Amino acid sequence: MNFRTNVEIPDFGFEINYTQSCIFTGSCFAENIGNKMKTAKFKCLVNPAGIHYNPLSVADSIKMAVSGNQINIDDLFFANGIWNHFNFHSRFSGLTANETCAKMNTAMYDFYAGLKTASHLFVTFGTSFIYELGETGKTVSNCHKIPANKFNRRFVRTDETVEVWQDLQNILKNINPELNIIFTVSPVRHFKDGATNNQYSKSALLLAVKELTERNENMYYFPAYEIIMDELRDYRFYADDMLHPSETAVNYIWEKFSKSFFTKHTEEIIQKTEKIVTASGHRVFNPETEEHRRFCTKMLNQITDLCKENPQLDFSEEIAAFRIA
Repeated sequence: MNFRTNVEIPDFGFEINYTQSCIFTGSCFAENIGNKMKTAKFKCLVNPAGIHYNPLSVADSIKMAVSGNQINIDDLFFANGIWNHFNFHSRFSGLTANETCAKMNTAMYDFYAGLKTASHLFVTFGTSFIYELGETGKTVSNCHKIPANKFNRRFVRTDETVEVWQDLQNILKNINPELNIIFTVSPVRHFKDGATNNQYSKSALLLAVKELTERNENMYYFPAYEIIMDELRDYRFYADDMLHPSETAVNYIWEKFSKSFFTKHTEEIIQKTEKIVTASGHRVFNPETEEHRRFCTKMLNQITDLCKENPQLDFSEEIAAFRIA
C-alpha cells in the first residue's frame, strides 16, 4: 500500500547538463539547491546579491544588475558601525564605504555577466509581505536591524507580482533570448506572519507564478513547496525550528530535482563528482602514512579520468587538497 501522496512533476521539455550555466536567486531555499549544484561542479551563481525573500526584491536585484549602474556612497547608509545597502544582504556590508561599494559592484557585474550567458534562472519566492522604507516608499530587501518604525509593511498583491515580473521578462529576453526561468515557492513557513497570513502569502505567490507560466513559454514551475507540504507531510522532515526543511527533506527535493532536469549520464557524473568532493573534505589524522598517500593518488587519478571526459569540471580545490596530503 502507498501511505503517502506523490506530487507529479511536469515534463519540462529540456535538460540541464555540464555545458550549461545556471543562476539561483531568491530565498534561502534557492541556496539549498543552488549549493547542491555548486558541489556537483555545475557552473552556477547562487544568490549573487544575497538572499531575497519577496518577489519585488528579487526583481529589483536583477534590474540593478542589468542596468549597469555603479553603486556609490550615496546609495549606502551607515548603521551599527558598518556601511549597508537596503537591496543587499548584510554579507556585503563593510567597515568602509569604498570596500562596500566595491563588493556590491563586483557582485552586480558577475550577476549581469551570468544572466547574459545562463541557460536557466531559478527563482524562489518566500513571502508576499514586503517592507518599504518610510521616507522613500522603496521596497527593501534587508532591514539591517534598523528600527521597525522606519518601515511600512504591506502585502504584495498577485497582480502586482505578475506585472513586475512580466516587465522583467521582457528585459531579460533582450539580453538573453534563450534563458529559461524556473520558479519555485519556498516551503519555509513564515510563521512570524501568523499561520493564516503565511497561507495567504504562499497562495498569492503560487497564483502569480501560475499566471506568469501560462503567459510565457520560457517560464516554468518546479513544485518544491508541494513536495514538502504533501509528500513529506511530517515534522520529522523539518529542522529544530519546525519551520525550515531538514537536511533529509532538502536531499529529497534534490533527488526529485535531479530526476526532473538531469539525464542518467549527467546523474552518473554528479555521483562521481560528489564522491571526490566528499573525500577531499575528510579530516586526516595521519597524512604521512603510505596508505593515505595511495588514497590521494587514487583520487587524483579519478579526477584526471573524469576531467578527460568532462573538461569543463573544475576540481582545483580538490586537487590542491589531495596534493598537499
